[in-house]
Amino acid sequence: MHVDKPVLIHRIGYMREIKFRGQTRATGEWVYGFYVEREGAAYGMIYNLKGLGTKVDKKTVGQYLDLKDKQGKEIYEGDVLRKKRYVDGKPMGNRYTVIKDIRQSGYRIKNYYSEYEVIRNTFENPELT
Repeated sequence: MHVDKPVLIHRIGYMREIKFRGQTRATGEWVYGFYVEREGAAYGMIYNLKGLGTKVDKKTVGQYLDLKDKQGKEIYEGDVLRKKRYVDGKPMGNRYTVIKDIRQSGYRIKNYYSEYEVIRNTFENPELT
């Protein structure tokens, strides 16, 4: 599998929805909401809209990029996107892109995100990082 460089998706002049996801420490289940990290704590907290907090593994937290793939699935930091490539109408394999931490990178992806499909994430597939 070919994996591209880490990328940053950035849209200028647009107020985007801010939310996060992370895996619970107890069950490994994904939870979504507002993220709070206390200095020195071994875990982070994600709070839902009702204000209920869940402990999450800090290493699994990713921010929503306010973008959706071609299936309408939300794209988060750490997601692996696939785009099927065609030449002269014939499938020529897949192209994979790893979405890295947008706070630490300066790469960009063109506005072709609607042609991509989220297929997995680097937290459940660390070999992709």
